[in-house]
Amino acid sequence: MIPVDHPNVLNAHCSFVSDHNLWVVMLYMSGGSYLHILKAACPDGFKEVVIATILCEVLKGLVYLHHQGHIHRDVKEKDANMLAQKKMPDGGKG
Repeated sequence: MIPVDHPNVLNAHCSFVSDHNLWVVMLYMSGGSYLHILKAACPDGFKEVVIATILCEVLKGLVYLHHQGHIHRDVKEKDANMLAQKKMPDGGKG
């Protein structure tokens, strides 16, 4: 795994295969995913400005990954996680 250096992208500490399953060890995101927060605290949905902010930060992470030659194959709402800073896991790059 190649380390990345962007505030919106999580580094993987290591990876391993067990029973034909790939496991990627990453920082625990105590804030949970934005999908979890949406379901738990905002059943009517996020305000437009919140959605725009989240998408902007996710896109910054994706642009960085693409410039590094990585492709994130499976971007979805549960991949956007919250800690003290906004970060996006890079585990889907392959």
